[in-house]
Amino acid sequence: MEVMREKYKVLELQLSDLLHHGQENDAIARKFQSWTRSLLEARNDVDLPHVLVTGLQTVFDVPQATLRLWRVAPDYAHAWFAQDGADDAMIFAGSLTAPYCGANNDFDAVRWLENAASVQSTAIIPLRIGSAPETFGLLVLGSNDPQRFAAGMATDFLSEIGTTASAALTCLLN
Repeated sequence: MEVMREKYKVLELQLSDLLHHGQENDAIARKFQSWTRSLLEARNDVDLPHVLVTGLQTVFDVPQATLRLWRVAPDYAHAWFAQDGADDAMIFAGSLTAPYCGANNDFDAVRWLENAASVQSTAIIPLRIGSAPETFGLLVLGSNDPQRFAAGMATDFLSEIGTTASAALTCLLN
């Protein structure tokens, strides 16, 4: 009987853990849907990058976020999001097969953030058209919490953010 009670306790703890993770994922999915809705409600193309970035900051409580796009249409060449993305950042973006999460290793892209000196952890998300290998930009998220974007964290939702952001931003490309 004692062995059965112990096994039951272990199963109860596992079930509790699964429920907790399920609730966390459900909350993230609701946030993702809210953020996506804000992208769909953007009224003109030039506002879209601002809506995208501020939405990530407010909906997901990301302290700092920015993006850079290359190969933008001439109408947007002087916009804040089309500022020169250094060659190193473009090469780094092309090498990413999944979002980078981890410590701020003094990446060029992190310097695009408003208060880059305080960033301890980052998520750097490549922007691509569909499944094409070449990138057209980077989405950079930063936090002063070293564990916010930890190296071992799952990147499923960040990948979905990148896919959705890419689809929304293609209207700005040349």
